[in-house]
Amino acid sequence: MGSGGNAPEFTSSAVTTATQGVLYNPTLTATDADGGTLNYSLDVSPVGMNVDASSGLIAWTPSANQIGSQAVTARVTDPTGLFATQSFSITVANVNDPPLAQNDGYSMIQGGTLNVSAPGVLGNDSDPDPADTLTAVNFSAASNGTLAGNANGSFVYTPASAFSGVASFSYRAQDSSTATSNVATVSITVNANKAPVAVDDTFSAPVRRSTPPYVPQILTVLANDSDPDTALDPTNVINPATVVISTAPNKGGSLIVNANGTLTYTPKLNFRGTEVFRYRVRDNLNAQSNAATVRVNVQ
Repeated sequence: MGSGGNAPEFTSSAVTTATQGVLYNPTLTATDADGGTLNYSLDVSPVGMNVDASSGLIAWTPSANQIGSQAVTARVTDPTGLFATQSFSITVANVNDPPLAQNDGYSMIQGGTLNVSAPGVLGNDSDPDPADTLTAVNFSAASNGTLAGNANGSFVYTPASAFSGVASFSYRAQDSSTATSNVATVSITVNANKAPVAVDDTFSAPVRRSTPPYVPQILTVLANDSDPDTALDPTNVINPATVVISTAPNKGGSLIVNANGTLTYTPKLNFRGTEVFRYRVRDNLNAQSNAATVRVNVQ
C-alpha cells in the first residue's frame, strides 16, 4: 500500500465459482475516502481473464484446461498511487464437451476382407475432456458389402465378391457422459484384382535309374513369380495362389502340384536331356497369369 492519504477499499465480494465455457463477468467495486477516479487491474489471473480499468468489469470464459482452482489477485489504485488488493480462488466447474470424430480412409484388394483392430476408427478422434473414454456408436450400414463395427473402434468389412471401387460407412464417437460427436465417414478403397505374373524357370535333376530308389525333385516355381495385389503365397489368406499345369512334361516325366505351391517332379526312367512343361498361377478370384515355361535339365 502506498504512503499518505487514504487507500481505496474493495466493497465487492469475490465471486468464487465459474463454469467452463460460460462467461464469468462480475464487477469489482471499491470506495476511496479521498475521492478521485479509481483504476482496476489484475496482479494474478488465469489466462484469458481481463478487467476493464475504469468500470472494474471482469470478462473471462474458462477453457477446458482451466477446470479446477484458479487464483486471482485484483488491485484497485487511486490517483495518488495508493492501492488495495483482493485475492481469491475461483473453482471452475467442468461442462462435458462432445468428442470430435475425424474421417478415416483404408484400402484393400477385391475379394478379401478388411479386418481393422482397435482403436480403429477412433484412433484419430479426440475429446476436449481428457478423462473421457471414447467408444464408437451409430455405425451405419456399409455400401457394397457387409460391416461388423465394434465399440472399441475395430471393424470387419467384407465387400461384395465382384465389387471394386470406394465403399463407405459412417459412425459417431461417444464419450463417458454419452455425448456424441459429429458424424464421421470411413472410406474404403477396394482395388480391382490383378492377375499374377509368372516367370520362366530352369532346374536341374539327376537321371532316374532303376536303383537306388529315386528321390523326386521339388521345384519352387513360385519363387520368382509375383502378384500386383499381395504376396504370392498359397497360404496367403487374402489372395492365395494356386499353380495350374497348362502343358504337361514333354518327355514322359510326372508332376504333382503340392499345397504349398511347389511341384514334385520325377523324370522318366533313364531319361537324360531337357524336359519342358508350362504352368500358370491362379489367384482366389480365378485370375490367371501368363503361361511360364519350366525347363528341367536331367543329367
